[in-house]
Parts: sequence; C-alpha cells; structure tokens
Amino acid sequence: MKIIGWITFCLLTLYASADVMEIYTMSELRPYLDEEVFVIFDVDMVLVQTKDPAFQMGNMKQHRKIVHAITKDLTPDEKDHLVNLMVVGSEAILIDEETPKVFQEITKRGIKVIALTASYTGSLGSIENMGEWRIKTLRGLGYDFTDSFPFVKKKTFTQFPKVNGDYPRFDQGILFVNGGAGKYTKGDVLEAFFLHSDFMPKKVLFVDDRRPNLEAVERTLPKEVEFLGFHYLGGASYRGETLSEEVFKASWESLR
Repeated sequence: MKIIGWITFCLLTLYASADVMEIYTMSELRPYLDEEVFVIFDVDMVLVQTKDPAFQMGNMKQHRKIVHAITKDLTPDEKDHLVNLMVVGSEAILIDEETPKVFQEITKRGIKVIALTASYTGSLGSIENMGEWRIKTLRGLGYDFTDSFPFVKKKTFTQFPKVNGDYPRFDQGILFVNGGAGKYTKGDVLEAFFLHSDFMPKKVLFVDDRRPNLEAVERTLPKEVEFLGFHYLGGASYRGETLSEEVFKASWESLR
C-alpha cells in the first residue's frame, strides 16, 4: 500500500468491516445500550471537534495533499504533538447537538461509561495540565464521566514509555493515553485500567473515529468479552466553513 501521511491515512480508511459498524450519529447507539454494556467514547472527532475549520475533517479531506506535504516527514512523536496542538489552539465544539443527550441517557440509566482519548496528560504551551484542562472542557459541553467509577483512584500508568514528558493516566472517568506514537495502543492502556480498577465488563461498546483504535481495543479484550465497535463518521460528514488552500495551509503551517 502506498505510504501517505498519518492524518491523511486516517481520513482515507473509511470503509466497512464485518467486525465494526459505521455510524454517523450517536442516536444509532441506542439499540445496543443495556445493563451489561460498558461504553467507551473517544473524544476528538467523536464527542467534540475544534471550532477552527482548518482542523475539522471536512477541510482536511478536501486539502489532504497539503496535510500529506506537512506531515509526511514527521516522526510519530511529532505527529502526536501536532494533533494535540490542534486541540488546544481553538475552542472545542460539538459535532452533533444530539450527542450530549445520548450521553446523559447512558449515565441516567446507570450504564458505566468512560472516555478513552489519545490526548496528552502533561503540559503543552500555556496549558500546565492537559488532563485537567480537557476534563473541564468536556464538562462544559455536557460530558461528566465521574459517576461510573467514583471509587477508582486517579492513576498514572508508569509502565508505559514517557511521551511529552508524562505518562498515560486515569482521572475522573477519563483514560488519557498520552499519545503513544506507536509505542503502545489504546487497547494497552485500557487493559491497564481494567487491572487497576479490578473491573472487567461482559460487553464493551467502543466508539472511535479511527478503525485502528477499534481494532487495538478488540485485540486486548479477553475472548469471553463481547465487543461492539462503532466507527464514527459524524466528524467526517460534518459540514462547516470551507477554506481556501491558502488559508488552510497557513493554519497548518502555523502549528509547526
């Protein structure tokens, strides 16, 4: 397969699978929610997206050649850093106004739910603690993950390699993978969380905008745990402001 930039690859791998279901709205999850399911949400491009249209999926798809040119020579660590800079560079907004309503339905029914995000945990630019900043941002948009595991203590997973000077962490219902850059996956960090919390669900429902993350989580689950993977395409289908090549390129180059 032709090698292209990491972010471009993420945009192009939107295809169906026998193991993973594609959805465009969170309302499509409702038939799969029951008392046995453990719900996991990715954050960026799933629960929220950046307000800056240059870092929304629609413009990234339209200007994929520019994305490729900017990212093709970056190391995995540098790509992780770039993505985190996108997140902090602009206000977070919803992709779908219905998503917080579905989230509230899940929590009111007592269904356990956490967030599983590649977001950094340490400092970035003017932000001293990315974890605390992200928790506050998500709460402001209607996502509070604290109720599902109130007695599970905050945990820093030092068994993983440092990325951006810090480690993956569980804090207030959010599992921060802290990048990973090919060193470890979301599945690896979720497995560490299960050991820390002494919890293993009968069924896992995981929503992510990237198929490799869904596959990584499925691989780490015990065979007896049922896996429901949902490839969320709402961010890719979101119709925001269209940018010219010049404006789009300038926004991306400003991150470097």
